[in-house]
Amino acid sequence: EEEEGERMLSYRAVLAVVLASCMQSASGFMSLPSPGLGSRISPSSSLPFRPRGAHSAGAGRGRARQAEILMAGELKGPGLVLGPRGGSEEFFDSKSFARPVIKRYQTVEGDENWRMWYSGRDSDFDPEAIGIATGRTGLCESTDGIEWKRVAGDEPLGSVLDFNTEEWWGYDTVHTMAGDVQIIATDKVRGSSAVSDAGYGVNFMFVSGGDAEEVDMSGASFGGKTLPDGTLIKGLRMRIGLALSYDGLHWTRMEGDHHSGAVFDVGEEGEFDSLMCGWPQVVQHLPGDLRMYYTTYDRQSERWSVGLARSDDGFKWRKEGMVLSGGGEGTFNERGVSRTWTVMNPTTRNYTMFCEGHGPLGHTIGAYTSLDGITFEPANGGKPVFAPSEEEGHWDAEHVAFPCAVAMEDGTCRLYYSCSPKEGGSGIGMAVSDGLDWNTFTRHGG
Repeated sequence: EEEEGERMLSYRAVLAVVLASCMQSASGFMSLPSPGLGSRISPSSSLPFRPRGAHSAGAGRGRARQAEILMAGELKGPGLVLGPRGGSEEFFDSKSFARPVIKRYQTVEGDENWRMWYSGRDSDFDPEAIGIATGRTGLCESTDGIEWKRVAGDEPLGSVLDFNTEEWWGYDTVHTMAGDVQIIATDKVRGSSAVSDAGYGVNFMFVSGGDAEEVDMSGASFGGKTLPDGTLIKGLRMRIGLALSYDGLHWTRMEGDHHSGAVFDVGEEGEFDSLMCGWPQVVQHLPGDLRMYYTTYDRQSERWSVGLARSDDGFKWRKEGMVLSGGGEGTFNERGVSRTWTVMNPTTRNYTMFCEGHGPLGHTIGAYTSLDGITFEPANGGKPVFAPSEEEGHWDAEHVAFPCAVAMEDGTCRLYYSCSPKEGGSGIGMAVSDGLDWNTFTRHGG
């Protein structure tokens, strides 16, 4: 009866109880700061991690403000669900944005709530940093996963997580981005078994970021082109870290095992992941068995590759090697695969890993399937499951990248993706599978 009574509390009332309980400390637990409750957290000595930085992102600066539903701007064509902001005011994503991390939740009242974290860059972002759409992380919300509202965060330029400006030694001092968000119930965070803003547990954001090291890439092959001598790329040495939140809006960085604050280091010289570890995505395979898939570029084979790391609790990770490196000559991914998204197919009960393929077709999206989440086989006969639009002038005619998949109750799949046309602007699109066939997708509105 007591549990039923608690479930009858309003959504905000339950959250208030949770946040209030987090102000108390107890041996063996840590407390996360809630909005308006201050800036520091104090871990107990028994915890295998400590907080990073002197603040919880945006703490104490009021509730978020929501903008009007975004218009598509100058981009045109079906599929587009999030386009440029427009206007003259500068935001964290005014220049470019990508990598949707989309989660679908049910609130305590039974309403549907979709959230999209994504990375973006403003027009004044460090021009010497690696030229990809990472910089800061922002948030959108939706009631249906189609019409999205940008949420104005309390970090610089409306973001919800800034790159690290407080610790010069940090792995993310030049740029950062959200790789994945998982709700995890853990006995290492007080209150994590109670109701958070999006469900039961604490929001774990697995991020990747780069520091100020200028990596010498002289003679390396990228996109089928050889880089000239003297090519130095700032922020390329990416590592993976962790931030925690109760509401998905205000985040606290956590200290990982590596001296930079990352959860693990890049590989040793000669190993496949010695250059970078980025774009993490996590699957909760079983209780106490979390799998992280991350992207790297193998300088020995000159191919984009996917590595696997595993964890018991989401804090400490152990790398277990490469799981994918693309196909053979002439395949859509002959130069490798990257930026993957793995999801359980509710019909087959197998895992499907969507990946960005690098090859003669440019950037396309392919798929692999797996029974155990460790060994993967090509799907769709080794051909892409989603390709750039064939219509000239459409916003996603140049490439499709950064897949993010959401499995629906009816067995269909929503595939979200990114594109940044050369003429400017960025967009995030959505396509829907042809029924239970996850090898065929049609753009929303097409």
